[in-house]
Amino acid sequence: MTKFAGVSGLVTKTEHYTPILRRLLFPSVWSQNTAFAVAFSGNNIDKLLASLQAKSVEIDNLTEVEDFLAKHDYMVTHMYSIPSKIAEYFGNAKLKLGLFSDPDSPDDYWELYLEVETHLSPEEANTKLSKINREWIIALDDLIFFNITLRFV
Repeated sequence: MTKFAGVSGLVTKTEHYTPILRRLLFPSVWSQNTAFAVAFSGNNIDKLLASLQAKSVEIDNLTEVEDFLAKHDYMVTHMYSIPSKIAEYFGNAKLKLGLFSDPDSPDDYWELYLEVETHLSPEEANTKLSKINREWIIALDDLIFFNITLRFV
């Protein structure tokens, strides 16, 4: 069992909290372990990006994507399943991973996007996109800074 400073009682299963909630509930623990977490996650991020590239996912601005994932390392685990999840809905589509910032958002607000190239009609593609969002993305609390976009060819 691990006792966290500032928290009454013992906490044994922090993995049941979302990453954001963990940081809010246990800020002193998070700040003490940030350097270790970033160093540890760096290796996982390299493995993830290599895995995605091996599955023909194009990565736009690789260094920026690595930096983003280091700051949002809780997303890494779910990112491995992206190509197979997309294939369930869109078949063997060309995929591109990158970063997007809305000009109307604060300067430091970035989101990871996955562009799915499709030959489907806009109606059919949007129906599939809505379905993947409902059935997978929304169900995962850890993918809050992640969006899927469509590119029609």
